Amino acid sequence: MRETKTLDNVSCVLDNNRMPTYEEILRSMIQNLKYEHSRITEGHEQMTQNEEAHRRFVDAQRDVKSREERLQRLFAILGLKRIADSINDPMKMEEILERVEPESDTEKSSDSLSLWEAVREYLIIAEEGSLAEIVRFLRYSGIKATRQAIESALKQHPETFKTRKKEREKYVSLKEQ
Repeated sequence: MRETKTLDNVSCVLDNNRMPTYEEILRSMIQNLKYEHSRITEGHEQMTQNEEAHRRFVDAQRDVKSREERLQRLFAILGLKRIADSINDPMKMEEILERVEPESDTEKSSDSLSLWEAVREYLIIAEEGSLAEIVRFLRYSGIKATRQAIESALKQHPETFKTRKKEREKYVSLKEQ
């Protein structure tokens, strides 16, 4: 055992030229610690600088998604023929069609649109309407709707719609979001 210790000591002394000392290793570790700390500090500063740009990007992404969903709903309400008749510029029509997910022959059918979404789109423009007016508009747009179905949609989405009665008629508007 003693011979092994002596051999290890002699080996360390001979290899001393190739191996760093413990002090050198500790100094290198301290330098690495300082470097890592400075990189963390720089990283935090960069994150702070980029945070606002990232938030603007996320906001823009949400905004685009929301507008694309609205475009889908409007397309379903208006229908391809009505849109094509009102937009004379073929390039603009092509751009709009590219934004609308094809469902059947590049037209999202009004059957796939929720009734409450159609009512909401109507009220975004009209601001308020009687149930009778809403039914007439939806039927004019080609959407099958009854007074009872609309009343049911209103009850299912109380966070979106508010109603009031004036004389014998019920009026609907959007709640402020």
